[in-house]
Amino acid sequence: MLDGLQILAQSPFYLVTASGNRSAWMLLDGIITIVLAILIARHWPPSSCWAIGALVGVRILMTGVTRLMIALSLRRRAQEKVIALGDYAA
Repeated sequence: MLDGLQILAQSPFYLVTASGNRSAWMLLDGIITIVLAILIARHWPPSSCWAIGALVGVRILMTGVTRLMIALSLRRRAQEKVIALGDYAA
């Protein structure tokens, strides 16, 4: 339950960051984080101790995918900026 509350406390930061950066991946990560935190905090499903590990695993996987997509997006923007600056140099 404590893990669920800790994850629930992190999720507003993801949502605020997503709105500031206009990142759909970060927004999706924040929403999934909220859903998983509520599931963990409410002890769902009650008979399965393995479910906590699975839910935390999904959370970690989603965070990794989100950070990968943000890095690729920043890389693409940097390359576009270099190409645009190259036009002015000529």
